[in-house]
Amino acid sequence: MTDTTRDINDIAQDVADFMIRGGTVADIYGLKAEELEPLYALGFSLYNQARWSEGLKVFSFLAYHSHLEQRFHVGRAACLQMLKQYEDALRAYGMAYLLDAEDPSVSLHIAECFIALGRKEDARGVLENVAHLTQKNAAFEQIGKRGAALAALLGHQE
Repeated sequence: MTDTTRDINDIAQDVADFMIRGGTVADIYGLKAEELEPLYALGFSLYNQARWSEGLKVFSFLAYHSHLEQRFHVGRAACLQMLKQYEDALRAYGMAYLLDAEDPSVSLHIAECFIALGRKEDARGVLENVAHLTQKNAAFEQIGKRGAALAALLGHQE
């Protein structure tokens, strides 16, 4: 092994160790959270203007650079969902779910993607999770109602 290879391997190991400790690509490049905030606002605005392809690019950038920020994955997933790229949306929502499994809105969107893919049994299981997460929390009342409505609709489609 040459000195150059050893140096590259040492650098790669340092980066891996940094990421394992919770570091992000944004940290490596010296980007601060407050510098990413205007990009999030842009992505949010593009989504609300139904410019989902453009919003997807912004949220993808954000999710790559700050992979521990759940809302960046949710924004990316929402754009994919609106573009009818449901499998990719499920993967992005999956990342958001891993970052906060107690957020019922993510589970609700996962169920919507399963329904769009015709995977009704999977959707039912996820909607049970939505019901569990929202049952005693007034802040999630609307999400709970929507989840219950989707579950009832699925029950009538058998």
